[in-house]
Formats: sequence, structure tokens, C-alpha cells
Amino acid sequence: MIVAIGIFSMVATLTMGSLLILTAAERHVSSVQINQDNVRFSLEAMAREIRTGDTYKTCSGLGSDNCFQFRNALQETIQYCLGTLDNVTYYAECSDSVNSTHLLRKVDDEDAHPITSTDITIDMLEFYLYGVVEDDVFQPRVTIVMKAIALEGQKNETQMNVQTSISQLDLDF
Repeated sequence: MIVAIGIFSMVATLTMGSLLILTAAERHVSSVQINQDNVRFSLEAMAREIRTGDTYKTCSGLGSDNCFQFRNALQETIQYCLGTLDNVTYYAECSDSVNSTHLLRKVDDEDAHPITSTDITIDMLEFYLYGVVEDDVFQPRVTIVMKAIALEGQKNETQMNVQTSISQLDLDF
């Protein structure tokens, strides 16, 4: 009887340990999936708005930059950029500082708003423009390259590298 109880408690302990490990793994996978979905959704929302816009430019002019500006279909000036988040108001300003860690959307002269979750840190954001020089033969296009870190500094931290290219729908010639 003592041997049977000993074997049963060993099996129960191993089963419980396995269950706890599987539960932790499921939580990690779920967290990664939610954060990846958030980054993909943000990128797709940007792409939809950029695709129907025009007058593409980076905030510093042409070339690569971490700030992108264009006019959307509603004729609003939209700016996507890296910036810091004010935890009190949840508004932010676009910035070139090293602490710029959130993807922001700014409409005209209004305050900027984050478009990714606060659990996500944007480590790198670059916009590359093509075909925006006047009288060229290329359709305007922007390539977005982003490196995001979900749950930075925590046990479940994950890095995501995403890239997409978006062409303007209206013909440029």
C-alpha cells in the first residue's frame, strides 16, 4: 500500500509539473500572438491610409527617416512617427530622441496619439520613399521597416521585425 501511494504521488507530482509548464507556455504563446496581431494591425491601418493618400514625404525631406508625412483621402495632413508617450494624457509628440519608443499618428496640428499598445516598444522605424521626385516615371511608394519589442524587459519579451511596401493608388502621371 505504501509503495502504491508513493508511485501515485510521484505520478501526480510529475503530472502537476507538466500541467504548470504547459499553462505557462500557453500564456507566453498567447501574449506573443496578441502583440504580433497588434503590430500587424497597426501596420495594416497605416498601409490602408497611406495607399489612398498623396504628397508623400519624410519630415526631413527625401530619403530614409523615422517620420513620414502625407495627405490622406480626406485632405488631412497625417504624420506617422516615433515619439514619447505622456502617461498622464496619453498624447505624445513626435521626437528624434533616443527615448522615442511609440508609433504615433498625428492629424494636422492636433496632438499625436499612439497606434500600438503600450506593451510594445518600437525599437526602429524607418520610411523609405521612391518615386516622389517630380517628373519621374515611377509611381510613389513608401517602404516601412519596423522593429518592435513586446513586453520589453519581462520574461516573455519578444522581438518582431516587419516590413511592407505601399504604392499610392492614384496614378502619378
